[in-house]
Amino acid sequence: HRGIETQITADFGARVSVHLNHAWLDKENRTNPDLKPLDVPGQTLFGYLSYRLVERVELLATVEAAGRRYNTTNGLRRASGHGIGDERQLAAQVTQAETLEGGVRNSEDRLYTYEDGFYEQGRNYFLNMRWSP
Repeated sequence: HRGIETQITADFGARVSVHLNHAWLDKENRTNPDLKPLDVPGQTLFGYLSYRLVERVELLATVEAAGRRYNTTNGLRRASGHGIGDERQLAAQVTQAETLEGGVRNSEDRLYTYEDGFYEQGRNYFLNMRWSP
Protein backbone atom coordinates (compact mmCIF):
# COMPACT_ATOMS: atom_id res chain seq x y z
CA HIS A 1 0.00 0.00 0.00
CA ARG A 2 0.98 3.59 -0.38
CA GLY A 3 -0.35 6.68 1.32
CA ILE A 4 0.34 10.04 2.80
CA GLU A 5 -0.32 11.62 6.18
CA THR A 6 -0.29 15.33 6.92
CA GLN A 7 -0.82 17.26 10.12
CA ILE A 8 -0.73 20.80 11.33
CA THR A 9 -0.81 22.19 14.85
CA ALA A 10 -1.20 25.88 15.58
CA ASP A 11 -1.03 27.71 18.89
CA PHE A 12 -3.01 30.90 19.28
CA GLY A 13 -1.47 32.58 22.27
CA ALA A 14 -0.77 30.69 25.48
CA ARG A 15 -4.30 29.25 25.84
CA VAL A 16 -5.59 27.92 22.50
CA SER A 17 -4.22 25.12 20.27
CA VAL A 18 -5.76 23.64 17.13
CA HIS A 19 -4.60 20.39 15.52
CA LEU A 20 -5.67 18.71 12.25
CA ASN A 21 -4.46 15.38 10.89
CA HIS A 22 -5.44 13.78 7.56
CA ALA A 23 -4.34 10.39 6.24
CA TRP A 24 -4.95 8.91 2.80
CA LEU A 25 -4.21 5.29 1.92
CA ASP A 26 -4.27 3.67 -1.52
CA LYS A 27 -5.78 0.27 -0.70
CA GLU A 28 -5.32 -1.35 -4.12
CA ASN A 29 -4.20 -4.98 -4.00
CA ARG A 30 -1.85 -5.09 -6.99
CA THR A 31 -1.09 -8.83 -6.83
CA ASN A 32 -4.76 -9.90 -6.57
CA PRO A 33 -7.21 -7.05 -7.31
CA ASP A 34 -10.21 -9.27 -6.49
CA LEU A 35 -9.00 -9.66 -2.89
CA LYS A 36 -9.99 -6.56 -0.89
CA PRO A 37 -8.05 -5.31 2.20
CA LEU A 38 -10.13 -5.59 5.38
CA ASP A 39 -11.02 -2.91 7.94
CA VAL A 40 -8.84 -0.15 6.46
CA PRO A 41 -10.48 3.17 5.55
CA GLY A 42 -9.13 5.04 2.55
CA GLN A 43 -9.13 8.33 4.42
CA THR A 44 -9.16 9.43 8.05
CA LEU A 45 -9.40 12.84 9.62
CA PHE A 46 -8.75 13.84 13.22
CA GLY A 47 -8.80 17.22 14.88
CA TYR A 48 -8.83 18.83 18.27
CA LEU A 49 -9.29 22.20 19.88
CA SER A 50 -7.59 22.75 23.22
CA TYR A 51 -8.32 25.65 25.53
CA ARG A 52 -6.24 26.13 28.68
CA LEU A 53 -8.60 27.57 31.29
CA VAL A 54 -5.84 28.19 33.85
CA GLU A 55 -2.24 26.99 34.09
CA ARG A 56 -3.06 23.36 35.03
CA VAL A 57 -6.60 22.94 33.65
CA GLU A 58 -7.36 22.25 29.98
CA LEU A 59 -10.59 21.81 28.04
CA LEU A 60 -10.33 19.59 24.94
CA ALA A 61 -12.81 18.88 22.13
CA THR A 62 -12.02 16.37 19.37
CA VAL A 63 -13.61 15.21 16.14
CA GLU A 64 -12.77 12.22 13.94
CA ALA A 65 -13.94 10.90 10.60
CA ALA A 66 -13.13 7.74 8.65
CA GLY A 67 -14.06 6.62 5.16
CA ARG A 68 -15.72 3.37 4.09
CA ARG A 69 -13.94 0.06 4.66
CA TYR A 70 -14.36 -3.48 3.34
CA ASN A 71 -15.61 -6.11 5.78
CA THR A 72 -15.18 -9.08 3.44
CA THR A 73 -12.29 -9.86 1.11
CA ASN A 74 -14.68 -10.21 -1.85
CA GLY A 75 -15.85 -6.61 -1.34
CA LEU A 76 -19.56 -7.47 -0.96
CA ARG A 77 -19.85 -6.03 2.58
CA ARG A 78 -18.64 -2.53 3.42
CA ALA A 79 -19.03 -0.44 6.54
CA SER A 80 -19.97 3.12 5.67
CA GLY A 81 -17.81 6.07 6.56
CA HIS A 82 -18.56 7.98 9.72
CA GLY A 83 -17.73 11.13 11.60
CA ILE A 84 -18.18 11.70 15.31
CA GLY A 85 -17.70 14.49 17.82
CA ASP A 86 -15.42 12.30 19.80
CA GLU A 87 -14.56 13.76 23.18
CA ARG A 88 -15.33 16.64 25.39
CA GLN A 89 -12.71 16.42 28.08
CA LEU A 90 -11.54 18.40 31.07
CA ALA A 91 -8.01 17.61 32.29
CA ALA A 92 -6.47 18.93 35.48
CA GLN A 93 -2.82 18.44 36.40
CA VAL A 94 -3.02 17.58 40.10
CA THR A 95 0.73 17.24 40.67
CA GLN A 96 3.77 17.22 38.38
CA ALA A 97 3.20 13.47 37.76
CA GLU A 98 -0.60 13.10 38.08
CA THR A 99 -3.39 14.28 35.81
CA LEU A 100 -7.12 13.78 36.36
CA GLU A 101 -9.24 13.58 33.20
CA GLY A 102 -12.99 13.35 32.77
CA GLY A 103 -15.36 13.70 29.86
CA VAL A 104 -17.70 12.17 27.33
CA ARG A 105 -16.89 10.17 24.18
CA ASN A 106 -19.22 10.14 21.14
CA SER A 107 -21.00 13.13 22.66
CA GLU A 108 -23.59 13.34 19.85
CA ASP A 109 -24.52 9.67 20.50
CA ARG A 110 -23.82 8.87 16.86
CA LEU A 111 -24.64 5.35 15.57
CA TYR A 112 -21.62 4.12 13.57
CA THR A 113 -19.81 0.89 12.70
CA TYR A 114 -16.34 -0.33 11.90
CA GLU A 115 -17.74 -3.72 10.95
CA ASP A 116 -20.99 -3.92 8.97
CA GLY A 117 -23.82 -4.64 11.43
CA PHE A 118 -21.76 -4.32 14.65
CA TYR A 119 -22.35 -0.89 16.11
CA GLU A 120 -19.90 0.96 18.33
CA GLN A 121 -20.79 2.33 21.75
CA GLY A 122 -23.10 5.29 21.96
CA ARG A 123 -22.40 8.19 24.26
CA ASN A 124 -20.22 7.12 27.19
CA TYR A 125 -18.52 8.88 30.05
CA PHE A 126 -15.04 8.43 31.48
CA LEU A 127 -12.91 9.43 34.42
CA ASN A 128 -9.17 8.67 34.29
CA MET A 129 -6.18 9.22 36.53
CA ARG A 130 -2.89 9.37 34.62
CA TRP A 131 0.51 9.04 36.26
CA SER A 132 3.78 9.88 34.47
CA PRO A 133 7.00 9.67 36.48
